[in-house]
Amino acid sequence: MNKTCVFSMTLLGILFSVSIFADNINISITGEIHIPPCVINNNSPINLSFGQIANFKIDGQNYAQQTTVNVQCVGDDVTPYIKISGTQLGTLSNVLEIQTGANKGKLGIALYQGSGINHSNPLIIGTAGQSLYGYPLLQGLSASGQNRQFTFTSVPHSLGDNQLLVGEGFSASATMDIYYL
Repeated sequence: MNKTCVFSMTLLGILFSVSIFADNINISITGEIHIPPCVINNNSPINLSFGQIANFKIDGQNYAQQTTVNVQCVGDDVTPYIKISGTQLGTLSNVLEIQTGANKGKLGIALYQGSGINHSNPLIIGTAGQSLYGYPLLQGLSASGQNRQFTFTSVPHSLGDNQLLVGEGFSASATMDIYYL
């Protein structure tokens, strides 16, 4: 009886024994680092009006307007970048094309960083091979910390002979983003 019991226990041990095998399992971890843009003008549109302007005075200098908006950013002591998304007029990288009408393709709004027309600090439209975040913001950003102000200048600009511009209303639009990298 002893042999039967040992045999039965051995048989039960073999039947209920657990085999441990290890497999290599790949783990895939994904994510996205998000660099939040600054909040510009409390997320409200920036509306500019040039009013009535004379076609023969449109020369990229006359009718310039300086605009200052509030900018709230997360991050400090890093480099600010600005991105203007819109349609540029011809090959003029800082001139926003008007959207409709007989002057489309002939009239735009030139944009500059800071106060005044400074060709050394244009607001370039698009990214044109730069980072996703646009171009370094070199002029027009004041104060420090999270609450700042940004000043830019807008001026009507004619592509070609300004005498050929038709008397009618015009509008242009773009999106402005400021990032700290």
